[in-house]
Amino acid sequence: RPLSMSIASNGKLLAIDIESGREAWTIPRATISWASPAYVQTAFGPQLVLVSSKDVRAYDPMSGRELWQVECLSGEVATGPAYANGMFFVASEYSDATAIRINADGDNLVPEIVWQWYEALPDVASPLAAGKHLYIATSRGEIVCLEAETSEVAWFKEYDEGFYASPIL
Repeated sequence: RPLSMSIASNGKLLAIDIESGREAWTIPRATISWASPAYVQTAFGPQLVLVSSKDVRAYDPMSGRELWQVECLSGEVATGPAYANGMFFVASEYSDATAIRINADGDNLVPEIVWQWYEALPDVASPLAAGKHLYIATSRGEIVCLEAETSEVAWFKEYDEGFYASPIL
């Protein structure tokens, strides 16, 4: 059955069965986040990925079962996760930008930090992953394009005004 999911203001993630309107499952959340969750089709099936003031967590959208988590963030995170070519990307002003690849160990999914980068980081705009690149726009007016596999800077541009909206493709 199709589900609708949201983060409630009282610190929980819940799924609503959109046919019946009933709660399908709920997960208490101990850490805050201002970011929207991402629903991603991966090689390991669909994942609902959320960031918080300390970590990134993925859940099975149908059951709410936690699939994996990585502690790599801090502060009040407003930026959502990005995904391309088998890697998740998170970035926030008070944390390193982090690339995460998910591997399978039997029935378990194991996250691996591929790289971390601490330069021009966003505080509001979510990063955009597309093809072989990760794009980060900052409220200081910077846009950086990183090579997604290595975090090498492909290009960097400064503007007079900052960016608060997330880039889209």
